[in-house]
Amino acid sequence: MDNCSNMKHILRYGTNAEQKYIEQIKNSFDLLAFNGNMLAYTPGAIAGFIMMHILKSKRSKGYFIDPITHAFQHDISTISSYSEKEKKIKIKKSVENLIEAYGEPIQSNINSEISVLPSHFNTPELKLEFCKNVINFQLNTIITELEKKGFMDYINNAALDISKLKPCFLIAPYFYLTTKPTDFKWLPLNCEFIKLTKSIANDQEVYAQLVVSKEILTNESFRNEILDEYTKVKPSGVLLWIDKFDDHDANISELNSFVEIIKKFTQNEIPIYNLYGGFFSTILTGFKNELGFELSGVGHALEYGESRAVVPVGGGIPTNKYYYYPLHNRLDYKDASTLLRSLGYFSVPPSDGAREYKKNICHCPTCMEVIQDDINNFSLFENTEFYDITLHGVKQKRSYASQDTKEICVLHYQYNKHKEFLEVEKRSLNDFISRLEKTNSDYAPHEPELSKQIDYLSNWSSVLKSLVGLK
Repeated sequence: MDNCSNMKHILRYGTNAEQKYIEQIKNSFDLLAFNGNMLAYTPGAIAGFIMMHILKSKRSKGYFIDPITHAFQHDISTISSYSEKEKKIKIKKSVENLIEAYGEPIQSNINSEISVLPSHFNTPELKLEFCKNVINFQLNTIITELEKKGFMDYINNAALDISKLKPCFLIAPYFYLTTKPTDFKWLPLNCEFIKLTKSIANDQEVYAQLVVSKEILTNESFRNEILDEYTKVKPSGVLLWIDKFDDHDANISELNSFVEIIKKFTQNEIPIYNLYGGFFSTILTGFKNELGFELSGVGHALEYGESRAVVPVGGGIPTNKYYYYPLHNRLDYKDASTLLRSLGYFSVPPSDGAREYKKNICHCPTCMEVIQDDINNFSLFENTEFYDITLHGVKQKRSYASQDTKEICVLHYQYNKHKEFLEVEKRSLNDFISRLEKTNSDYAPHEPELSKQIDYLSNWSSVLKSLVGLK
């Protein structure tokens, strides 16, 4: 993983339309993550992007591919959609392409509309072949597409480092673990897949993706069994995904359980990354000396994706929100503007309000360009377009962002996420604890005006204080 060392800030690639944003903020993250279904659906577009963004990048970057093998254990409806062309519900095209790449036992079961079970991997040969297929998809899809498009001659003639076309690491096949007996049966098979993948990966590092329910998180017995088994097989690293786990919504018990997972892998010298995390997770990427453990990295998507449900498979349409840096949270425009109004930013001359906003809230490149010398320009962060949706037979209007609004929300968000990682590098843990407590105190009087609570700030500071023995 030579070109992927010290990669703390993971950005998850959502859609091909995001390429223009990623190019603009290419120095604000370390590592790109691609979902297997997206790569299977548009391999040419992603291969071209990797060639331009990673292969030709002067700043060393890397990427990895999430094979999302868990998709096939769930109800068939989670990987299906309505086809306007065929006028029926069918397996999504992107998933069909993955099925073809992965082969048996996925292919025959899903084609028969049967969810895959551990018992379907019933021979050593079948398990090994499945691992080979999943590895091959991650290793060779990009290069195969570039060969098809005739780019390899250009790459060779330009003396570009072709090794950068490979993912930083391979991810062994994995399946979702819950406290349900049928789901927990995947545990030994997940570990066997890690061992098999390591045996055939040659010089490539093999990571385990650990995907668990929130019930597993707080069930000490189940959690310890999983952690013991995963540490025994010694993957090169672990990518953690806790179903619907949100730093902001988690209570103190859940946060402490989350920390215990990080501790376990750190103590066994196995790097661990939180695939979907917020600012609390980002703090945990630093201060190993003080805490005795650390997260190796944290991921999110552009403007959203700090938590994610395991099903349905694939993403929805994110709503554009304003990232309010002092609270380290995405807020609806209404809440953000209410806060600014309550704090007095609109009750002074517009130029004074703009100056104070840049001093206390955000002075990222986007805000400098948008706000300029008039705090009233903050309205440009508001979604002003509408579409109709019918839910339970009732027609409703939903707001969405114009392209201009989407762009400033996305760029503002990413600049602020990058700032958080930089802050962790240069500030002390005690400073973060003090800042969280002060922000909670400053904003608590305004909480009744918001649709979101801010008690997560006190939860974060309480957990961090307990970890370093403070009261």
